[in-house]
Formats: sequence, C-alpha cells, structure tokens
Amino acid sequence: MKNKAHIILLALFCVAVSALPAAAQAIKKPQSGTDVSETAMHYTKMVAQDCSAKSTLWTSNGCLRTLSESNRVMVSNYMETLDREGQTQFVELVKNSCAASTAAEQGTYPADAMKSAFIECANAISDVAEASRLAPDLAHYELLAGSILCMSNDRRCREVSFRLHQFRMK
Repeated sequence: MKNKAHIILLALFCVAVSALPAAAQAIKKPQSGTDVSETAMHYTKMVAQDCSAKSTLWTSNGCLRTLSESNRVMVSNYMETLDREGQTQFVELVKNSCAASTAAEQGTYPADAMKSAFIECANAISDVAEASRLAPDLAHYELLAGSILCMSNDRRCREVSFRLHQFRMK
C-alpha cells in the first residue's frame, strides 16, 4: 500500500512540477524509492477528502482550511530544516511569505485571496530552495502546487484530482 501511495504521489509531483515556473524546477525531484513522509501522506489524504471530490470544493471553506493547515505544517518543517542546516537567513523570508497562506485555519477568507497567498508561498519556497539548495518535503510541496492548479481551474487539475481520488477510496 505504501508503494502504491508513493507512486501516486510521484505521479502527482510530475503533474505539479510541470506547472511551476522554471525556478521551481531547480528543486531536485525525488528518486524512485524515496519514502514519502507520513506527514505528506496524512495531508494528501485530507486534501483528497476535503477538496477533490468535486471541482467546486477547491474553493470551499473546508478545503481552504485543510490547505492552510497542510501548508502551515509544511512551512514549519521547512523552516526547521533551514535553521538546522545553517540557512537561517532564509527562515524569515519563508515565514513572511507564507504567513497569509495559513490564515484559513483561523477564519473565513475569499478563495482568491487564499490562492494568491498559496502562490506567494510556493514561489518563495521555490526561490529559497534554489538559493539554499535545501528542498522542502517535496511530496508535501507538490500537494500545494497541485492544489494551486485546481484552485486556478487549470486543465491539469483533472490529473491531480484523478490521483487524489485514489486516496478517497481508502
């Protein structure tokens, strides 16, 4: 089951990476056999349940709350990694650029505002990963990137939703 989930997440990653700007693609892709973190797995299941059952759910308050929580955890873990690896000069940039993306945990905000916050955060993480050569949890980052595609009604969301659908069936 873990291998199947790993394959699904890697496929989702390939879809998501193709949507990111060139700078984001400088982040190394996971090698086959790379373990998907339990945290990324947990939030992938939550996003699958709360966001991807119907295309209209991507902008619902429940989905935005789940995406905000997922992003807060990913960002916190990434800032810890940066700090632990001596790249402290990037911690504040990530913190400041991603703070708004966690707002839906505490209240109700317009979907377009949250989408903008997610995009700002994803771009900042991409820039920091390129400059520091320290990537965030890539499976967790791809979940953010795929969610941005779906919130934007991008045609590639069909593939993201298809992959996430497999998590709803478990």
